[in-house]
Amino acid sequence: MNTRTHSRNLAAIILSAAISFTAAFAGGPLRIYDPATKTPNAWPAGDTPVYVDMGTLGQLTNEQADEMVSFSVQQWNDVATSSFHGVLAGNFASIGLPDIDASNIFSVLGAWNGGGIHIIYDADGSIHESLFGFSGVLGFTLLEYGDDDSPAILEATIVLNGSQVPADGTLADQAARMFAGVMTHEFGHSINLAHSQTNGQVYFFFEPYVGPEACSDPYSSFPEARHMETMFPYISLYATGEEQSTVNILDDISTVSSLYPEAGWPAASSSIRGTVLVPGHGPHTTPYTGANVIARNIAMPFDEAISALSGDHTQGLAGPDGSYLFNGLKPGASYALYLDGIWAGAFSTPIRTVLPGPEEYFNGSQESGDGVTDDRCAYTPITIAAGSQVVADVIFNKVKGAPAFVPIELPNAGIADLSGDGSVGVGNWGGGLFRWSAAAGVELIGGSWRSPSPGISEDGKTIVGEVIDADDKDIAAIWQGGENWAPIGVLPNSTPCDSSWTSAWDVSDKGKVVGLAWNGCSYVSAFDWTASTGMRALGFMGTGSRANVVTSNGSIVAGWDSDPTGFWRAAVWTNGQESLLEQDPPAICATDPTLPWYEGRYVGTVYGINADGSAMTGEGFNIPQVYIDPSTGEEFRYCSYDGWRWTATGGVEWLGAFPYPDYQTSGADVSDDGNVVVGIALPFDFFMPRRPFIWTPLTGNMDLQEFMEAQGTWAPDWSLSSVSAISGDGRTLGGWGFSAFAAEGFVLQIPKVILCHSTPGNLSSKKSIDVTFPDGFGDHLAHGDTIGLCGNGN
Repeated sequence: MNTRTHSRNLAAIILSAAISFTAAFAGGPLRIYDPATKTPNAWPAGDTPVYVDMGTLGQLTNEQADEMVSFSVQQWNDVATSSFHGVLAGNFASIGLPDIDASNIFSVLGAWNGGGIHIIYDADGSIHESLFGFSGVLGFTLLEYGDDDSPAILEATIVLNGSQVPADGTLADQAARMFAGVMTHEFGHSINLAHSQTNGQVYFFFEPYVGPEACSDPYSSFPEARHMETMFPYISLYATGEEQSTVNILDDISTVSSLYPEAGWPAASSSIRGTVLVPGHGPHTTPYTGANVIARNIAMPFDEAISALSGDHTQGLAGPDGSYLFNGLKPGASYALYLDGIWAGAFSTPIRTVLPGPEEYFNGSQESGDGVTDDRCAYTPITIAAGSQVVADVIFNKVKGAPAFVPIELPNAGIADLSGDGSVGVGNWGGGLFRWSAAAGVELIGGSWRSPSPGISEDGKTIVGEVIDADDKDIAAIWQGGENWAPIGVLPNSTPCDSSWTSAWDVSDKGKVVGLAWNGCSYVSAFDWTASTGMRALGFMGTGSRANVVTSNGSIVAGWDSDPTGFWRAAVWTNGQESLLEQDPPAICATDPTLPWYEGRYVGTVYGINADGSAMTGEGFNIPQVYIDPSTGEEFRYCSYDGWRWTATGGVEWLGAFPYPDYQTSGADVSDDGNVVVGIALPFDFFMPRRPFIWTPLTGNMDLQEFMEAQGTWAPDWSLSSVSAISGDGRTLGGWGFSAFAAEGFVLQIPKVILCHSTPGNLSSKKSIDVTFPDGFGDHLAHGDTIGLCGNGN
C-alpha cells in the first residue's frame, strides 16, 4: 500500500528576497526521487488542488491576493507543451483551516492537511519574523509530503510575505502585478522546479560577458528586464517583478515541460544533450557535476536561451554525472553552447566556486580538453533539425603545467600563513580558524574568528592564533589538535583594551610565539613567549610595537615600532635587541629642510620574513618624488608610499609601480631566496577593487589574477584581493578574494608556469612550454621568453 512521507527534512526551503540571498536550488528539478534512473519528484497527473489563505497580504485585500495567485498559477498552466494543471480549489475554510498568522502557522507547516498546494498570506511579515528572526525575505516554499512508493508530491506550502508588498505610494493593483513575480517563482518551486541561471546573472549582476569570460560573443546585445527567467534566484519587485511573473522564456518553458510532458513532448522539437567532462591522465575523462551549461539561439540569444547544471537529474547522488539535456529548441536555429560559472544563489545540484577549467564554448571537433590547442573562445554553432537530437560533449580545457587554483570554500575566509614547504596553511573564517593541507583539504580547528593573523611554523607542526576566554577577551593560544587550544596568557600586571588582550601572529619551529600584548588601551608592546620563559615584552623605541613574524629558529623577530606621531617603522629584534630598518641614503621628502618630514629615513611595517631572516618585505617605503609647477617652475618634493624588499646583501629597495595607476602596494611575504614577493595593491579610490600582486626581479609587480589567466588558470567569477603568504620555495601562495558567494580563501600551487618560448633569433618558432617556478621561469625570461600561452592566451 502506498504511504505518504513527511519530507520536511528533505524539503527545499526557498527564501526569495529582493536582490538578496535566496536559499533555493537550481536548474532542472528541485528534488530527485530516484537518482539511479534520473527520476524527479512531480505532482500526479490531473488537476493539482491549490488552497489559499483568508486574510490580507500587505496592502492587498484577500480578493486581490487571490487574483494574483490565480494569475501566477495560470502562467504555468498555459505552457502548451506541459501537462501540469493547477486548480484553485477553495480557501482554507474549505479544508477546515483558519486564517493563518504567526500564532497558528504550524497548523499548516509540517501538518498534513489533505494534500495539495497551500498558500499562506503572511499579512504583516510576522510569520517570517517568528521563523527566521527577520522579515526581509519575500516568501518561501516547502515541499512537505511525498509518496514512499512513487515520485508523487502530495503536499506543499508557500508562505508569501505581506510586509514586502510595495506600499510606498504604489497602488494596490500595481503592487499585485509586481509581487506576482514572487508568486509565480514560488509556485514554480512548489511544482518541483529549481533555480536556473540563464539571463539573470547578466542583468542583475552586470556580468560583462554573455558567454565565457573574456571571450568575444556572437551577439552584441545584453538582456533586458523582459528577458528575465522566472526561476532565477533573485528578483527586484520594481525592476523585474512583473517580468518574472510571466512564463515566456524558453528556459522556464522547457524545464516545466520536461518535468510534466504533454503528449508529443519533446519528440516534435529539437534537442541537445551531452556530458560535461574533466580531462584526466592521458585520454581518460571524468564526468563533472555542477557546471552551468547555457545554449543561446544566436539570432534570439535571450528569449531562446536555456540552461542546466550538469548532473541536475542525479544531483551527484549516484556518482559523478556530467549529463545535461535541452529540449524544446527551435528547429533549424543555430545555437552557441558554453560552460558558465554560477554567479550567485543557492542550488540543489552541488556546485564549486571554481570550475575545473576556464569557461569555454563548445567547439565541435576541436573539443579536446587541451588548453593549448582547443581555443576556449572559439565556438561551433549547433543547428538541429526538427525532431532530432544533437550530442555536444564539452571537455573543460586544462593546460599542462599551469598553476592550480584551490578555493577555500568557507565564508569570510582567508589563508594567513603557510608552512615552509607550502603543504600546510592556517587561516581564519567567519566561524573561527581552519587548517588547510594539500593532503586533506580544510579542517575546522576552533579558535577565535577575531584572530587578526594566525600563524604557522616553518615545519608546519605548530599553529597559533587566539581564543576567546570566559570574559569575552581575546587571548593568544597554541593549537593542540582537533578544536583544542592552550592559551599562553598575558603580560604580568596587564589589563585588556576592550576585548583585546594578547594576540599571537607567528611561531618558530622551536615554539617561540610572537605577537601583540595590550595593557589598557594606551600601551601596546610586541611580545615573545616560550614554554620556559613565559610571555615577555620586547619593548619599543617609540610609543608602541607589534611583532608580526619570526624566523624558523626564533632568533629574529620583526614587526613595527611607532614613532611619536604614530608612524609605524620597521622594527627588528635580533636575539631580543631592537633596531629599525633604515634606507640608505634617506629619502628627501620636502624642499624645506626645517620641516620634520624633510628626511625619510625609515621604512614601514615588516609583514614578511624568510626562514633565516636574510630577506624581509613590508609597506611604507619613502619613495622620493619631484613635482615642478608648470606655471611658476617652482619645485616641490614629497615621498610616496609603496612596498619594499630588504635583503642582507642589498638593503632596502622599492618593488616598483603596480601595473595599474593609482595603486599602492604592500609586501606581505617573501620566498627563502628573497626573489619572489607577494602582497596586496590598494587603490586610492575606495570603490576600486583591491588586487593581489606577485613580484620577481625580472618582472617587477604583476597582477596575480592576470598572471594566472595568461597561463590558462582561471577562477571564473572570482576577484582575487590579496596574497598573504608564500612558501619558502615560492611555489605555493595563499590569500583571499571574493567568489560569487562570499569572501573566501585560496591556495595557488605553482610548481610550473607557462611561457611562450622561441629560439633566440627565430620568432616563428614560438610554442607554449611549461617550466619550473621560479628558477626555470627566471632563466627563460632572461633569454626573451614571455609569460603565458602563445597567441591570445586562451
